[in-house]
Amino acid sequence: MKISCGSTYITNSYSKSRGGRYVALPTTEDLVDSLNWASSAGFGAMEFIFSRMQMLSFEKKDVDAILQGCLELNIRIPQVFFPFIFHSFPTSDSWQYTVDNFSKCIEITKELGADIIELTSPTVPDAELSWEGMYPEGPPTNVIFHRRAEWENVWGLFCSYVGELCDMAKANGLKLAIEPRPTELISNTDSMMLLLSKTNSANLGAIFDTGHHFAMKEIIPLSIWKLGHSIFSVQLSDNDGVIQHHWAPGEGKIDWPSVLRAFYQEGYDGYLGIESSGIGGNASDFIKAKEFVQNILNSFEVRVLSTG
Repeated sequence: MKISCGSTYITNSYSKSRGGRYVALPTTEDLVDSLNWASSAGFGAMEFIFSRMQMLSFEKKDVDAILQGCLELNIRIPQVFFPFIFHSFPTSDSWQYTVDNFSKCIEITKELGADIIELTSPTVPDAELSWEGMYPEGPPTNVIFHRRAEWENVWGLFCSYVGELCDMAKANGLKLAIEPRPTELISNTDSMMLLLSKTNSANLGAIFDTGHHFAMKEIIPLSIWKLGHSIFSVQLSDNDGVIQHHWAPGEGKIDWPSVLRAFYQEGYDGYLGIESSGIGGNASDFIKAKEFVQNILNSFEVRVLSTG
């Protein structure tokens, strides 16, 4: 397992928000600068995020600048996160627009040399959400649900949408990963497993964010066991077990030795992304958390090897 710098470094450092909404987004220069910082902090990889559709207006010179930075710094971008694709539940009228945007996401992911395209799921249709602005657009502090459709219809439609995106990603040699998050359609381990079963797509997997599963009161090692090889990428965040804060690993109440042991035992060999947009949200949080996680991995792997 390798440790990477999570995308919250980019949003913390270069995005500006007002009233729980992004009002300024990272530039190409900011993204290149983020690679420089991650490399200087000892990371060999960094997750990129395109937090708004406006960031899809990349040109060849933008991609070339980022790739040149990766080459010079010997750092790679293993996955790219596009949380706006399922910002809301698509309608039949808006679906082609979503597909067109996803095509652009595929192009950018391939151009940046990444293997995984990452998405979230939409909120439940007809749900009213309110925020306190702990970080832009989440986590919601209140959800009011208005039932206007049969669940079977909503679920079947979403699974068909995901299946179509999986086919598009597969045709371009990419994996597609969905992140279970509280208050969204895919909110926990079991709903992710149902999605995997329903779509039956070999290139569909999960983004496993420890903080989200902990806030859902799940037993994290059990969730890791259930999803197994369907875990395509990992985001390590911490919280108090009540609200889905994105504190850096070690700042909350998660039992990290048991969690990291579970990833090891299940044979996860991808990146462990350090996330932090909580306590302070400082760049130093990423460095401290990397050392915290690495120390646990080092001691754990020595014990495993010593037992033969």
